[in-house]
Amino acid sequence: MRFIGRDFVVVYSGILELAYKGSLDEVKFILAHELGHLKANHLKHRLIQFGLMLPFLGQACLRACEYTADRYGAYFSLNGALKGLILLAAGKELYRNVVLEEFLKQAEEERSFWISFAELLASHPHLTSRIQAIKDFVKTLKPSNSLSEVYNFESV
Repeated sequence: MRFIGRDFVVVYSGILELAYKGSLDEVKFILAHELGHLKANHLKHRLIQFGLMLPFLGQACLRACEYTADRYGAYFSLNGALKGLILLAAGKELYRNVVLEEFLKQAEEERSFWISFAELLASHPHLTSRIQAIKDFVKTLKPSNSLSEVYNFESV
């Protein structure tokens, strides 16, 4: 959030509740994601506002910002990256029950023009796209920073 020339990250009680219940890696990912927006100056540069006036261009810029913030989150919380994104899809109570492989398989099976078109109009990429992008990003990191301890990326 940006207000009167200052940047803020608002932390809702649901995030604090997750931390209290022991989901620290996921909370760390979410906070690093939001702070990544600030570090990348997504709120400061008003080029996005100009882009919002042009069909598809503004949404593409916003989606790119989300991918960038996801990378910040994954860099600072490798163990919470995938779980943090699944949390967005399923909610704070059910996300632990989601089978990542099945979630991603659904995205492969449900490809159509309309699903792709809907993403073109959206400000955020589909969560399956974001998860795949994080998996690809992790492969570029040093082996010592690998998420393979949490998820076996080769099998997904």
